[in-house]
Amino acid sequence: MITQEYLKSRLDYNSVTGVFVWIKNKSNYVKIGAVAGGDTGMGYKRIMIDGVNYKSHRLAWLYCYGDLPNMIDHEDGNRSNNAIYNLRDVASIENSRNMKMYSTNTSGVVGVRFDKKTKKWHSRISVKSKSIYLGQYFDKESAVNARREAEVKYGFHENHGRLK
Repeated sequence: MITQEYLKSRLDYNSVTGVFVWIKNKSNYVKIGAVAGGDTGMGYKRIMIDGVNYKSHRLAWLYCYGDLPNMIDHEDGNRSNNAIYNLRDVASIENSRNMKMYSTNTSGVVGVRFDKKTKKWHSRISVKSKSIYLGQYFDKESAVNARREAEVKYGFHENHGRLK
């Protein structure tokens, strides 16, 4: 397990930009002053230290606060934005309440869909792995309003359901 002290001996972290820079090298692959890490392929940044890959947002948290929480949320939804103001220590359930909209969504609003059979808009929300039906409506706006009210009631993040 990496410590804050060891991390700070190897890397410098800019808490405003979220970028790590090498200050000490232990191999020919590391150049002092170079930006550390690369992309995981899932949008997250990662840095290899002593043969172990770490997600950069976790290292940013460790660098600033000295510990590693179970879950860290990127508040703006941008997995590569590791500025400390964009990171928050949350429970898994709260992290799930700050998700972007799936690309397969056809209504443009999370939890709202049009049923061709009934020709009505249906609205639902998932809370603690339970789906809660919010009703069916003749117009999309009413279904969207029901969903938004439920998001507020159940404490979803204001960015939940964003496009990116």
